[in-house]
Amino acid sequence: MKPDFPMIAAFVAGIMTLPVAQADNFHGKTGAMGGAGVASADLVTGMSLNPASLAAIREEQGFNIQLNAGALTSDEDDLIDNAEGLRDRLDVIDRRQVTLDDIQFVADKFNQLANKSLLLSAGASAYLGMPTSLGALAVHGKSELRLGATTEVDQTDLDRINDARDSANLIQGLVDQYGTDFSNYTPQQAAAVVSALQASGLLTPEQINQALATGSLDTIELLDVDDIQSEFVGRGAAVTEAGITFARRFQDTSVGITVKAQRVDVIEYRANVQNFDEDDFDADQYRADGSGVNVDLGIQHEYGNWRVGAVASNLMKETYTAPTGHTVTIEPRLTLGAGYRANGFTLMLDADANAYDNMITGQESQFARAGIAIDVFDWAQLRLGYKSDLKSVIADTTTVGLGFRAFGTANVDIAAITGDNDTVGAILQLGLSF
Repeated sequence: MKPDFPMIAAFVAGIMTLPVAQADNFHGKTGAMGGAGVASADLVTGMSLNPASLAAIREEQGFNIQLNAGALTSDEDDLIDNAEGLRDRLDVIDRRQVTLDDIQFVADKFNQLANKSLLLSAGASAYLGMPTSLGALAVHGKSELRLGATTEVDQTDLDRINDARDSANLIQGLVDQYGTDFSNYTPQQAAAVVSALQASGLLTPEQINQALATGSLDTIELLDVDDIQSEFVGRGAAVTEAGITFARRFQDTSVGITVKAQRVDVIEYRANVQNFDEDDFDADQYRADGSGVNVDLGIQHEYGNWRVGAVASNLMKETYTAPTGHTVTIEPRLTLGAGYRANGFTLMLDADANAYDNMITGQESQFARAGIAIDVFDWAQLRLGYKSDLKSVIADTTTVGLGFRAFGTANVDIAAITGDNDTVGAILQLGLSF
């Protein structure tokens, strides 16, 4: 089947309007193999990893369409739930006298939130590949969304809350022994209470004078919500792109190039913990966008059953900045791969040759990936994979997947992802060749 260029134009226009977000190789086949496949992924998913893979398409295959969607999340510490619980209790405390139970709750929540984080990736993509008289051609649209959240707990807040808890315990002990109201104390009891408050070193003279002036231990203000400085921070980026790939085979070597237009939305949300609202993450005041053009280059070579490959992605380095100053850099990445295929068995190994900034934390990540696939009969595949961040910033993940091919034209591929820090995810791929 020869290319229908009006169909191509309509396809590109359609995928450019999709409200999608793709993240770190969310493709049902290679995603189930840890994301490996630079050297030996087939053309069905190879375009997403190495443009040279597209050269494997044959003229008699005609068009090949692939749609992918998936999501991955890591929230071991229930960050959002704990942040919302803290915010709601602080809002209540701000309207009434703080209790020992309040202070204990706030202290527990601050300890649960300190040095904790949430990560979310989600997305989808669409590809259309076809043969031409000069080589193989493909168009694609994809986008990736990566969000992270953390609580930047101020040490002064922790010290203040711990002091308030100790003070509340002291006052509760005095109430249990003498009662709440000074009017019910004997002069000796009143002197003992004041002496205990002063000797503890936990209360300021102003707080002690407040109790004396009101005649009650219950009126001492132990925690002022307005003094809390800790912040909830959400960071992320959405990278949306549309591009065209051309690949050609020269005997045992294939080469490919992808030229793509990119739009990058950078997000940094900051709010005091008592004002946190997850629905404000994508508000305009926390988001900025920019656009550019980028290029990927790839090569593959076969040695019998063995294959090697390399891909240089995003050759044009660009930096994008949120209104708050948080930056995201799209930077070059070189990935090397090796693979083996024989008798229904496939092995893939990939490794990033350089580290690159994590879009959320700004820390560098550098991944190694491995995967295997085993043919089951003529219409199914079992896949396993593993992905590890050599910089230990992102949790390692293990993947498992199944692929089904019907009538030689349709494919359905699913993958499940699990990893450290309660990391879970899933990917679905649907494809059609005609």
